[in-house]
Amino acid sequence: MQPHLRSRTLQRYEELGRLHLLPVLGRVQLSQLGPQHVREVHRRMLDAGISPTTAHHAHAVLHRALADAVRWGMVQRNVAGLVRPPRMVSAEMRTLTPDQVKLLCRAAAESPCEALYVLAVTTGMRQGELLALRWSAIDLARRNVQVTGTVTNVGSQLLITPPKTARSRRAVVLTPQAAAALERHRVRQDRDRDRLGAAWEDSDLVFTTAVGGLLKRDQVVRGDFVPLLKRAGLPPIRFHDYADVGTTTKSPTA
Repeated sequence: MQPHLRSRTLQRYEELGRLHLLPVLGRVQLSQLGPQHVREVHRRMLDAGISPTTAHHAHAVLHRALADAVRWGMVQRNVAGLVRPPRMVSAEMRTLTPDQVKLLCRAAAESPCEALYVLAVTTGMRQGELLALRWSAIDLARRNVQVTGTVTNVGSQLLITPPKTARSRRAVVLTPQAAAALERHRVRQDRDRDRLGAAWEDSDLVFTTAVGGLLKRDQVVRGDFVPLLKRAGLPPIRFHDYADVGTTTKSPTA
């Protein structure tokens, strides 16, 4: 599947196979594989407390692999198609209200990631898109941003890759609040660059590590976002579970 999948998706396929499929099926001869083996994969995953959604995804990977095996004449039938996969369960999003968003933005005023949070709640840009954002993609005079990439973890590597779909490559309108936060952020970043001199990594990235490099998602979430929620007295939520305060974009967010 490597030529056909994005690197992060390929990594997820590999993880599902290595962690959940091969421990059950690895010693079964392909010609002997039956529905009972597929059901055993489901049972072990669910008994281990793994979510039905993850078990559903593992089933889909197996189904896709066996579909190739059928096409290549290695097996006569796709036994995964004979077994109903676990039903996916949608996690309920815990979103912030507009008043809570204001609390979040006020609490973030002293954070080096203030502009990141303001852009998140006013544009709907996803975390990976924000971390991949470059100054060259921002026009503060016209108050717009071009979304052209996203940060992706591929194994131990951190890469900027193109958006997943053409629809995700878009122009986003900035509110006056977001433009002002970016102006303040640029002043802080210029100060850091002057202070560090040659030690600064000049990447053109808007949101960076202390020396100008790519930020990891976990660095933002665990290092800043979770403590920020506590300081603001807000309930624990995932990064993407915020309330959009109503900025217009030229095309829908991904």
